Amino acid sequence: MARHILTIAADFARADEAANEKAVLVAIARRIAIAQPWLDAADVLARLAARERLGTTAIGGGIALPHAFIGAARYPLLQITPLRREIGYGAPDGRGVDLFLTLIGAKSDWHLIGNLIPRLAGLAELPEVKSALGLALTIRDAGAALAAIDVAIAAPADPEGHIPLS
Repeated sequence: MARHILTIAADFARADEAANEKAVLVAIARRIAIAQPWLDAADVLARLAARERLGTTAIGGGIALPHAFIGAARYPLLQITPLRREIGYGAPDGRGVDLFLTLIGAKSDWHLIGNLIPRLAGLAELPEVKSALGLALTIRDAGAALAAIDVAIAAPADPEGHIPLS
């Protein structure tokens, strides 16, 4: 049986100079606030950090899945952030993390985010796809890699938060 393709708006930015957990989360929060300029980077950072305090979102295989619900988010967003080198992040397999797949959205986006998390977590078992994401240089490259797990990247949303899917 074919799996349903999940579509989400996404942003891509390398954070090669980030040397630790806090620096990565700061870079991710800033980038999310650029993608959704009505969000405050400090609030995004606070929400992501609060989630990490509950327990690491590192899943193993060099991947972390930070996520947070932010009421002001106008649409769900996947922030794809590869690093040049691994950083410690408390992964269950003891490995460092070099790929952050961060999900944000309003609580009303839970259904999509709840379906995306296990699909993205499956990348830990697909090293060739994870590697393609780590080597990606553009959102197009990242989208091509994610197609292997039936995740489609939507065009960026307009300032009103509408995601054109055609």
